[in-house]
Amino acid sequence: MADTIKIVDAGNGAGTDYTSLVTWESTQQKTISAGNREIALCRCTDGNPDTSSSGVHISGWTTVATGTILIWTDPSEGYRHNGIYPSSGDNKYRLETTSSWMNPIRIYEAYITIDGIPMKSTYSGTKTYAFDTDDASAFRKIYISSCMFTSADGRGIQFSANADSTLSEYYLWNNIVYDCGTFGVSLGDGDSTDMFYMYNNTVYNSGDDNFRTYTVSSVWKNNISQGVCNKSYDLFGGTITYSKNQGDESYNGINPITITDSVTFVSKALGDFNLNETDTIVMKTADDLSEDSIMPFNTDASGKRRPYGQWDFGALQYTSVNAYHMII
Repeated sequence: MADTIKIVDAGNGAGTDYTSLVTWESTQQKTISAGNREIALCRCTDGNPDTSSSGVHISGWTTVATGTILIWTDPSEGYRHNGIYPSSGDNKYRLETTSSWMNPIRIYEAYITIDGIPMKSTYSGTKTYAFDTDDASAFRKIYISSCMFTSADGRGIQFSANADSTLSEYYLWNNIVYDCGTFGVSLGDGDSTDMFYMYNNTVYNSGDDNFRTYTVSSVWKNNISQGVCNKSYDLFGGTITYSKNQGDESYNGINPITITDSVTFVSKALGDFNLNETDTIVMKTADDLSEDSIMPFNTDASGKRRPYGQWDFGALQYTSVNAYHMII
C-alpha cells in the first residue's frame, strides 16, 4: 500500500503542506488507484481552529475499496482531543464553520475514514450539521471514529438516505456528540436500505432525540445516551440488533437500553466526557469488542488502549495511564 501523506496545520508549523483542510481537499482531488491512500494528517501548532466559511466538501474524487481517503489526527503526536472540545489556545486540532448549510465536513465520496477530528457548527439555524453526507446513489463504506461533534442549533451527525436500493455500510465508534439543537445522531433521513454499526458512542444533550434512525438497519453496542433530550433512542427501520447500551427509559420503536442509571462524567458542565473515577454504572461493565466479528477495535477516542475484558461504555475509557496503541 502506498500512502500519500499531507500535513494540515492552520498554524503553519514545521512540515506543513496545507494550512486548511478545505485547501487540502480541493488540491489533492484525484482518482485513487487500488492499494493507495490519500491521507490528511491534521495538526494544531498555534492553538487556533481550522476554520472555513464554506466547510469541507469531500467531492470530486474517485475512490475504490482499496483506494481510500483518511483524514485523522495521530494520537501519538499530541494534537488529538482528550475527550474535551478544545478551547482557544489548546494545541488540539478542530474544524469549525459558522455558515448556514456549510457543515464542517460533508461527504460525497464512497470510501472514507475520519478519525479523531472535533467538528463544530456555531451558526444559529436548524439547517446546520457538524457532519453530513449527501443523498448517495451508489454503494459507499464510511468509517467515523473518535471524533467530536457539536452544533448549537442543528444536528451533530446527519447521514442522509441512500437514494437507491444499494446497501451502503457505515461504521461509527468512539464518537462524542453533545449540545446539539435538534438530533444528536440522525441515521438515514428518508427511505434507505443502509446498514449502520454503532459502537461505544457517547451522546449528551440534544434538543430532540439523542439517537434516531429511520428506515435503516443498525447494530448497537456499548453506547451512552445522557442529558436533556426528547428520547434517548428513537429507533425504527429494518433489522435492529443490540446488546448493552446506556440511557434513560425514554425510547420509541426498539428499546436497546439495558442500563438506566446515570453515568458520572468528569464535568458535563465543562464538556468533559471522560468517566469520573467514582462511576460505578458503566465502568468495566461493557462488552469487550476487541474481537468483534464485524468491527473489532481496542482503543478509545483519545487513542488509549482499552484493557482486555474490562471495557467501559461510551467513547472514553477510564485509565490512569495513557497507553497509546493505534493502528489505522
